[in-house]
Amino acid sequence: MKKVLIPFLILTLGLTLGVPVVFAQSRLVETPDPAEAQDEELPPVKKFDKYSDFVVKGYSISFSGGYFAGSKYLDNQLLGPRVYYGNNPGFQVGTQDLLRYHPSDDDGYGDVLPESTFRDQDDHFVYDAAQKEAEAGAAYNLRIGIYIADAFHLDLTGSYIASRANTTMMHLYEYDDPTTYRREEVDSDDGFKIYKGGLALMYDAEPARFLGITPRLGFGLGGIINRYTSLEDKTALYLEANFALNYDLFKNVDLTAGVDYATFAFEVDELGYSNMVHYTTFSMGLTWFVDVLPDDIRAAHEASKR
Repeated sequence: MKKVLIPFLILTLGLTLGVPVVFAQSRLVETPDPAEAQDEELPPVKKFDKYSDFVVKGYSISFSGGYFAGSKYLDNQLLGPRVYYGNNPGFQVGTQDLLRYHPSDDDGYGDVLPESTFRDQDDHFVYDAAQKEAEAGAAYNLRIGIYIADAFHLDLTGSYIASRANTTMMHLYEYDDPTTYRREEVDSDDGFKIYKGGLALMYDAEPARFLGITPRLGFGLGGIINRYTSLEDKTALYLEANFALNYDLFKNVDLTAGVDYATFAFEVDELGYSNMVHYTTFSMGLTWFVDVLPDDIRAAHEASKR
């Protein structure tokens, strides 16, 4: 019995002491050596050594000033048997009544323009055919372009226009005699402003370049704010067509002359719906090009195009 028990105890003791050693050795083998880890090759760092490696090829900054052509956003015809204007349910006034630019209750008319309510002894309107207009004024534009290719760039655009809003009506001195009709201004807002901001995709037409002048055309979209002094702002989304001519003045500096044509729906309170309106601006300014490519890569790319 002892002969069998003693070998069994020795075997049990050996296993008891040996298993932790084996596991310890196993853990030592599985743990990577820091020195060996440092010797492992890291993934190669991408090298920007050719034109196509750069997503953005450069930036442009343009500032220009110019002329806003103005636009009518309400253009009513003379009332007659076949001319009728419905009421805006949210604007509690009569069919012919117009909204004032500076509402006041001091004179008893409140929001309604007095001239739009005047009638003669025969109950005919004294004033008719109302027009509301954003007058011509000064325009200032800022564009920041991001070149994604040689000729294509995305432009962040912003514009500020100082204008004047007015209301004119046809004064019917003699209701039955059109020769006596005279259009007169009956209300105005000298503090009318326009703000535009958006994004445009532009193309520099290098193949059409002549005498150092490069045509530039594109289209954009964005938001517009028509701001009055007293009335609430009229906001909308616009679509815009852009055209410009760039003339090389110095290296990376161009003289720019352009025209922008924007169209949008202008909400008209008197009608209860929106009229399509077009804003056109003409401007001239400077454009700076900021190159982000290393000189050698830019030179190699320009040489490859020849």
